[in-house]
Amino acid sequence: MFPKTMPQLMPKAKPVILPKPDDEDFDLELFKGEESEVEVGVEDIVWEEAIAELTLYVLDYTLDAPVEGALVTINGHSDTTDSDGKVVFDLPAATYTYTVEHDDYPTISGSVTLAMMEIAEYIITLAKIAEDTETSVSIEEIDWIDAGFDVEFTVQDDDTEVGIEGAVVTFLGEQETTNSSGVALFENIGVPLGYHPFEVEADGYTNQGWEIEVTENKQITVNMWPPAEADESGDISIGIESILWLDA
Repeated sequence: MFPKTMPQLMPKAKPVILPKPDDEDFDLELFKGEESEVEVGVEDIVWEEAIAELTLYVLDYTLDAPVEGALVTINGHSDTTDSDGKVVFDLPAATYTYTVEHDDYPTISGSVTLAMMEIAEYIITLAKIAEDTETSVSIEEIDWIDAGFDVEFTVQDDDTEVGIEGAVVTFLGEQETTNSSGVALFENIGVPLGYHPFEVEADGYTNQGWEIEVTENKQITVNMWPPAEADESGDISIGIESILWLDA
């Protein structure tokens, strides 16, 4: 693996690359134009067979996928990765620093050492940095989501079990009137978790109401009966089946 950071090295001058002669004792003369003679020191020569081939693959650390379009610079030479995240350099044997740049990732640098005639392949991973962002929106831009529950009341005659139309149900400060089936639905008002009281009023019936627990969308059946009538003695008689027993 490459070091994450490395001091930047100045690129060397481009060397002269020549086939290596069989005889170590030789004279070398280069000419510029017809008359200008150029002297080249043997230390400036890099023999052709000493060139190494370096292949770098640039990958996304999280996705483990190739990063196309990354700019790789090494020894003053730059190239851009292809769709496979690959870039290839032919370089003399030496130690080099490199940098990898991409608009979507932080720039990284490192170093690599190449031997004579080496064919080297390395993987460089880039990781995106998560940024904490704050978004400001005005209240009128917010699409509110109802996080509460819906509660449906079915109001019916206790004797016939037929729905009572026109009954008024009061719940959480809202009122709904039952339809022809005796149903009143409280929806889109964000009924919260907890215990909530309700009351039902209907013409010809005794008002009913108690406290219900809401933990999810709920259906409540409310049985209604006419008010008890007093006999001639003033006593009120009701059948046992008309009594709403309380849980003791």
